[in-house]
Amino acid sequence: MSILPPTDARLFKMRWLRILFGLLLIAGLLGLVVWEKLFHAYPQQLSDSEQFKYGSIGGEEEGGVPYWIWVVLPRVFPEHLPGPGGYASLGMLWEPGYELPVGFSKKRIGYERVAFNCAVCHTGSYRTLRADGRLSLTQITEGGPAIRFDAQAYLSFLARCANDPRFNADTLMSAIEYNTKMSWSDKLLYRHLLIPATKKALLEQSAAAAWMRGKPIWGPGRIDPFNPVKFGMLGMQPDATVGNSDMVPLWGLGKTDRELYHADGLSQDLLDCSLAGALGDGATRKSLPVAHIQKIVASMKDMAPPTTAEWSPAHSAVGSTVNSTLLPEGRVIFQEKCAICHAASGKLIYRSIKHADYTSPTTVEKYNADDGGTIATDPNRLHMWNAPDGNGRMPFEIYNDFGNGYKWDLNTFTKTDGYLALPLNGIRFRAPYLHNGSVPTLFDLLNPPMSVQAVHNLLEEAQPGSFERLIAQLSKADRPQFSRAQIISSLEPLKLPVDRLIQGARLLKLRPPMFYRGSDVLDMQHVGFEHTSASLQPGSIAVPFMTFILGNSNAGHLYGTDLEDHKKQALLEYLKTL
Repeated sequence: MSILPPTDARLFKMRWLRILFGLLLIAGLLGLVVWEKLFHAYPQQLSDSEQFKYGSIGGEEEGGVPYWIWVVLPRVFPEHLPGPGGYASLGMLWEPGYELPVGFSKKRIGYERVAFNCAVCHTGSYRTLRADGRLSLTQITEGGPAIRFDAQAYLSFLARCANDPRFNADTLMSAIEYNTKMSWSDKLLYRHLLIPATKKALLEQSAAAAWMRGKPIWGPGRIDPFNPVKFGMLGMQPDATVGNSDMVPLWGLGKTDRELYHADGLSQDLLDCSLAGALGDGATRKSLPVAHIQKIVASMKDMAPPTTAEWSPAHSAVGSTVNSTLLPEGRVIFQEKCAICHAASGKLIYRSIKHADYTSPTTVEKYNADDGGTIATDPNRLHMWNAPDGNGRMPFEIYNDFGNGYKWDLNTFTKTDGYLALPLNGIRFRAPYLHNGSVPTLFDLLNPPMSVQAVHNLLEEAQPGSFERLIAQLSKADRPQFSRAQIISSLEPLKLPVDRLIQGARLLKLRPPMFYRGSDVLDMQHVGFEHTSASLQPGSIAVPFMTFILGNSNAGHLYGTDLEDHKKQALLEYLKTL
């Protein structure tokens, strides 16, 4: 029984109800502010033509970097980039009028976040040398391989920034405020939450990628496509496998008779490939935008390489003309030597050509038109995909179980024992060649590989002891304790030996054992991209590609290497027209 008079009791109760209501209202408003500042997802405002290059594939929710932190990192930490020019030094492509490079999306989920999408690996570029000696403007090829982008160097840059003591609120806020005027609430958000949380996330990401250390670096235009997924998303224990492979073009995906995808045919469904790619790029099972990715897949089926009419006359490129007198002979040679695997109507097109490592010694036969024979290119990508976990389960089995319980479940990943025979449309924009990008030009692909001993001998003739020094100097390129200046200094003496090896290999009619990757300037004579030291960006880290280390072999695919020189040239002239 209340000791207060009835009127006072009612007033007391009303007062507490008002206080409670006010507290609930304040809590609700605070919750609304938190939701708005951290979780409210806004749709992107992009045209249909922009979706592939700039649309989100779900990576921003957990893997996105706060936009303004991402913007200022190159200015605050330029010494952690491989060269001058900000993010462009990592091989990123910019279209005029766009704030982000191709392959990066910006999405607001509370605050604006940046993540990459499919186009970061599947948008290429090229330039040509004009008749007046100048380079043409960069031409972007949608769906082409990203030959310039160095994904591993990008991850390394983010890790080096996070490990730098200057990655703190005072330093980054000073840089951010130079770029934009923030509201007081956004200043508090960045200073006290986003900057510390981003540093922590990047350090965790770096620790999770520790398995990369000590393995061959990827380099521009390459990626280990599934080991990061195996050891991260799928939770498999790190192993010694190396899957380094070239980024692949998306041209020709609309073929209705195609049943296998990826360089080794490890999936049987294009949508499964695309969903798995989004998951590998940072999307989560819950954030995966399946309907949007289905639209992207539909647009990918229409992607095609530039035609000869688009790139040759328009740019007046040196060496762009085709010797038409050799075309008839070249067409015949193509039909005899190449068509079964690489012509649109070829018997083996889009089929997996068995690798010698996965065939009984009694059944390994020389290539012939009847059964496809075997192929003996570098087997390490296959070893990577066929390495079981501690319980004997294969990666494809774990992958297929990853989406269990979701409508988009993955079901078509499979074991593979070879590499796909693919069409050659836009072949000049697919260089370097073979699945691991180990042969710089088509001219070189028509020659056999050089042995390691021959490499050693060639270098020793030029300068005794240079082979051992080369290996020692290259070992510094992947060590975080060295600065950019130290790495460049250690790599500078390699330029001349690499150029000599390229020249010497061609004199011996062998494939170059070393060359440089990352240029998008077309090599019209040899059909590929420029790959000598002359193609390098001054002041940048440039690690030569070595074919005699794990995963980089340029052996195998010897078809056409036994042709006479004039027939090789005729075939080369015909391939220029594809």
